[in-house]
Amino acid sequence: MDGTSLYREDTYTDRKIGTIRVLTPVTAEGTTDLTRKILYVGETQLLTTGGLLPLVFEIDATSLGDAVGKFAAG
Repeated sequence: MDGTSLYREDTYTDRKIGTIRVLTPVTAEGTTDLTRKILYVGETQLLTTGGLLPLVFEIDATSLGDAVGKFAAG
């Protein structure tokens, strides 16, 4: 494992449309790494004739609220 690329993961869902994962950078000691950007990742599913297609996409956001607002565009 790369100790310089660690993230703490928090998951938020509305239990209807999808999930947003918030990846907060941390140091190897577990403290927040303020030198790296927090990442927001959206996850949902699309129903196709072949079955469910999982969709995972990065959301360019500055906060959880911002990520929620930009989720549909993802």
